[in-house]
Amino acid sequence: MTDKPKTRKPTSAERHAARSAGEAEPTEVEIPGVTSAELHLARLKARGEAKPTAA
Repeated sequence: MTDKPKTRKPTSAERHAARSAGEAEPTEVEIPGVTSAELHLARLKARGEAKPTAA
C-alpha cells in the first residue's frame, strides 16, 4: 500500500479563490482520505450512541 495522498484537479472556484487571495493557483488539491475501517468505526459509535426506541 502506498502512502501517496490522492489528489484531483482544482475547481475553477478554488483557482479563483486563490487568485483573489493573492496566492498561487493550485495545480493539485489533496483529497482527504478516510479508510473504510474508520468509517465503520464511526458508524458503530453512532449506533451505540443512538437511544433505543420503545417498541
